[in-house]
Amino acid sequence: MATSTINQRGYDPHAMAWNTVPISETPNSAFTPRFRSQALNDALARRSQADAKKAASDATPASGTPADKTQPRASRAAGRKGKLITEWKPRPFPKPNPDDYVIVVKPRECISLHEAFSENWHGTAFKAYLGPERAESLTVLPSREQNLIVIHTPDPDTADKVIGDFAVNIERRQVLLRGYLRQDGGNVFHEVIVVRNTDTTETLRERVRWRSGTIVEVRKFGTSNKARVTFAGQKKPRFVHYDTMLIPVQPYYRTIPACGKCGVVGHRMDACPNRRPDTCGLCGHQVQLVKEGVRAPHDCVPVCSVCGGAHATNSRACTAKYRISNAAASNDRKSRMAAKKRRQPQTRDEPGEPPRRDNVKTNKQAPSTGAVGKQRTVQSCSGGGQSWANAVKNGKQVSGTGGAASSSPSNLPSSVRRTEQNTLSNLQAQIETLQKRLAAAEAKQTQSVCPPPPPAVEAMESETGAAAKDALAALEARMSALEARMDSVITGLQNQISTLVEAAIGKMTEAIPTLIAQQVARSNKRTGLIKDVSGRYPKTSRRQIDLDDDDSCFLAGMEDNPYPASAGSGAPLSQSLVNLTDHGGQP
Repeated sequence: MATSTINQRGYDPHAMAWNTVPISETPNSAFTPRFRSQALNDALARRSQADAKKAASDATPASGTPADKTQPRASRAAGRKGKLITEWKPRPFPKPNPDDYVIVVKPRECISLHEAFSENWHGTAFKAYLGPERAESLTVLPSREQNLIVIHTPDPDTADKVIGDFAVNIERRQVLLRGYLRQDGGNVFHEVIVVRNTDTTETLRERVRWRSGTIVEVRKFGTSNKARVTFAGQKKPRFVHYDTMLIPVQPYYRTIPACGKCGVVGHRMDACPNRRPDTCGLCGHQVQLVKEGVRAPHDCVPVCSVCGGAHATNSRACTAKYRISNAAASNDRKSRMAAKKRRQPQTRDEPGEPPRRDNVKTNKQAPSTGAVGKQRTVQSCSGGGQSWANAVKNGKQVSGTGGAASSSPSNLPSSVRRTEQNTLSNLQAQIETLQKRLAAAEAKQTQSVCPPPPPAVEAMESETGAAAKDALAALEARMSALEARMDSVITGLQNQISTLVEAAIGKMTEAIPTLIAQQVARSNKRTGLIKDVSGRYPKTSRRQIDLDDDDSCFLAGMEDNPYPASAGSGAPLSQSLVNLTDHGGQP
């Protein structure tokens, strides 16, 4: 059988140089099948080259490199930068076999695949379309939420049948579908480049070049200036050539599927089933339909279904639409656990106590000799009654099991006895203070019949925690009785005050007509002469002045009327004549 030799030039990362490697092929191995899908042909060629390289590396491993050492997989970009309000997570699908081709099938029309393939008709429809022999190696995985179908098959002929536009028949109905080969797995990875807005996917396939490797696919993101580039292999490039211009390569972030047409998280716009035509995809409100598929005008305020921001769903302005990778999720989980541990209070052993063990789950019984375990220090109760009451309720836990201390005080350390003595003295002082207050309240009580007060309970130094609890219970009972009596007194005072206020208002209401009549009578009473107290001379008209022959005049008509009193002394002015001339007064 004749063989042919083909020289292939490639870059050796270990030798850091370009080398030419001769490859011998038989006619059968040189034959490459041609399918309708160019992506499938490229994937098959890459698999053939990968198998050939693996066989060559197994036969003659590189010098200084172990045969079992391979380059690690390319790491993917992690994550989300904004605040996420949705709890959407993709449905976990079974992982395909290493030799399987993964095809994603979406509807070409606005329908729901779950309703079209009701009662699990997915497998039956594809079996009828492909035939029973090819369907043996086919795995159909429908996704109701994303409104798509995932197909796994190791046969390239079967994969070529479900790539592109095709139709399947089910129950006298034809469903139009479109499939594409998913470029994913361990031998490819995705990155993002910045291009012009006028570029398309077809033009980018000719303009973008990676001279050190193979570009599997270039896909433009709608009308934006971003494009996703799929590279073959595991080596991540830093730059690619865009019309001979070197441009940087940016990380690729996977996004949460969200539809801007219906505003639902879970599927994309090209696979929208449009189950709710009366719902606005921008604001999410239900609007009445004017006609089929046309909503009435309304006040629309865009609200994002992913982050809740004031923009459309799946918009470029949404910073929370990116998924978080598994590595980033594990790191985030570890950081949250570390922060939670830091927030927990770290309890420390008190001075003079034996070290405490955190794990208290043991089957050993506590010693009966009154061994001292953890001691709870009781704070001073000068700040109020609540602190010492809590201290008495909690009691003294001086044994390993939280029970009472031994009755023999001689076995206890001096620090413990001193603490108990201080606690008892503080309790006794508080009890005496409360007794004085109760006596004062009883003295002021107006009720004649009152129950006899219970005997005072004094906590002596020899009393234990049980006696203190009894004293506290008695005090609480007395306080409750006093509170009830004080409430009754306050209620009586309130009733008396309200009665007095009502009586005063009634008296004022009755006296108002009398007061009004008195004021009216006073206002109608005739008044006497009005005296001028300003201290000025009364003014007289010139017509009342009669001139004499000696050019003098006197004021007539003033003999009977007294002059007004002086403003300073209050004495009446003397009745005299005022001599006036044409030139003024003469002395």
